[in-house]
Amino acid sequence: MRLLLRARDAAVEPVELLSEMGPLLGEGRLVSVERAQLWASLAEVAARYRDHEVRVTAMEQAVALRGVQHAGDRLVGVRADALWDAYLDYAAALGNASQLLVGRFDDWLALAGKRAEGGDVGARALYAYLSLQSSEPRVAEAARSGLVNALVRESRGLRILGALYLDSRRHREIDALAPSLRAPLVAYALGESRLDVAARLLEGLDSETRQALPGTWRAPVAVALIGSDRVDEALRLVDAGDAAGAVPVDGLVQVAMALQRAGEYARAADLLERALASAESPWERRELLLLAAQSEARAGRRARAARLYIESAAVPGGGPPDAWSRSARLEAARALAEEGLGDDAVAVLESTLADSREPDVRVLVEHALGRF
Repeated sequence: MRLLLRARDAAVEPVELLSEMGPLLGEGRLVSVERAQLWASLAEVAARYRDHEVRVTAMEQAVALRGVQHAGDRLVGVRADALWDAYLDYAAALGNASQLLVGRFDDWLALAGKRAEGGDVGARALYAYLSLQSSEPRVAEAARSGLVNALVRESRGLRILGALYLDSRRHREIDALAPSLRAPLVAYALGESRLDVAARLLEGLDSETRQALPGTWRAPVAVALIGSDRVDEALRLVDAGDAAGAVPVDGLVQVAMALQRAGEYARAADLLERALASAESPWERRELLLLAAQSEARAGRRARAARLYIESAAVPGGGPPDAWSRSARLEAARALAEEGLGDDAVAVLESTLADSREPDVRVLVEHALGRF
């Protein structure tokens, strides 16, 4: 409350207030809506001093932290439309400082690209300005793509993007949104559990547009397709040629989890086993093996599940068995027993018991063996 009152002091400068607020703006000290209030207050102070960079930065954070759950909170005065206005003001100031002429938007686009190389907030302002002001479809599309690429590099960038295009009076109709915006906005909508919005965004992404998406965006679109009972389309999208880039491992995991939720356990297992080839470390491979084993077990393919559990139990680097290893071996024994392979299950349990030194673990394994 003291800092909110300080923000009303006409003598307080933006940099001074930011310094005082700094310890409270990180995670853990305040809830998100309280941090949003601080950022909104800083934006007001920056506006008084015509400090465009601090104003836009503070507004972006306030909009992102405010989120959907606090959309009606009147204490957080920053809305998506105010952020658009701040972008336009900052872009105009940058254009004037560089003596750019309105209408010669290729020069503005070049300035935005130059500033984007360093992650400058001014680049986001210029891209936002061009996306609204340019009458040339080529420039407007390049600006939208530039804004998306600049925002997704920020920690809360998808939330900012979602607010700009889904919670603003400037963009009232989802149906009117450009196709290039839809896949990133699908990712945002899924992250915020706005599943109805994700489904509506899909309507403007035809098959050809989806196939041309970079791998990073194909995963969330595939998840949304699965949520709309379009599993075959989702898997075709994941399997699309790699011309636009392969779906990364974390994207494949997201799609596999969506398949599990849809009851498509066998397909989830197949996808996770494919992801093993792209695992970047032994530890990541271990996690993928466990996820694949769980899917195989739910699909009723218990012998395959047991094999994957046992592979997951191997400790990277050949270290001694750990808690993960013991748990995976117990799950392997369970899968073998359910498959009717009791002798194999006993062998796995006896091996686990021989490697276990902790009394509580030995009791657990001995209890499992006792069932046979």
